[in-house]
Amino acid sequence: MIGQWSAAEDSYKKVLELEPKHNDATAQLEILTNLQKQYENYFQQLDKGDHRHALFSIERCIDASPGSIDFKLHKAETLINLKKFSDAKQVLEDFLQRNGQSSSAEAMYLRGLCLYYLEHLEKAQSHFQHVLRLNPDHIKAQQAYKRSKLLIKLKEDGNKCVKNRLYDQAIKTYTEALAVDEMHDLINAKL
Repeated sequence: MIGQWSAAEDSYKKVLELEPKHNDATAQLEILTNLQKQYENYFQQLDKGDHRHALFSIERCIDASPGSIDFKLHKAETLINLKKFSDAKQVLEDFLQRNGQSSSAEAMYLRGLCLYYLEHLEKAQSHFQHVLRLNPDHIKAQQAYKRSKLLIKLKEDGNKCVKNRLYDQAIKTYTEALAVDEMHDLINAKL
């Protein structure tokens, strides 16, 4: 739908040229215009780093076009940026259930991110691997997979150091693990 806005707008305008008092066409053109404004506002808010207002805008887009795949994926990504991982995971699970499990590499990637940030690292890795099978060039999935592998390794290495009473080495390893992903509050709080 996103790429077809101008075609839809042209169609409604043609209907209104032929029948200027066509109420449905007038209403649909107004909805389309508002939808375009909200979508543009969504990206403007993202550019400003205002994810809360971006979420509001994308939710208005979903209200106007509840079947849009792109809008739902944008909402999930925005929720992730707001660190509302459980909410984002729910949006993605609903999406995947309706559209077929593993139907969208992007949805699987975002779900993997939710699992990663909810401290289900092995499940997250499985999702990232699945995304990379669907799309080997998915850069974000490659990076997330490497990050999750490194985080698991450093955490395990740090734990081994503590177990072997190598506390200075454990501190270095845990400090290195903290630098892997500053956004990962759950893991970082435990390190």
